[in-house]
Amino acid sequence: MAVGDTMSSTTVIISGRNVFHDGSLFARIKVLNAETCVIITDYEDVRGYLSTDGKAIDWEDGDCWRRVAAPQSGQYE
Repeated sequence: MAVGDTMSSTTVIISGRNVFHDGSLFARIKVLNAETCVIITDYEDVRGYLSTDGKAIDWEDGDCWRRVAAPQSGQYE
């Protein structure tokens, strides 16, 4: 998400059909087809589109989620 001239980031974890934010269940993902999904929250449903390289989901509300590698075990110890 852009804030002024800088980008801010929030970490979410997608596990199966569940989306977690700050360690709590935030939403559910419904896959519509190979390129399209919907995130379902208590407040709204938002459609998202998978990028051609499979590394990002662009959401209709303007957000973009980018895939990053999970830290390797012991990386932050």
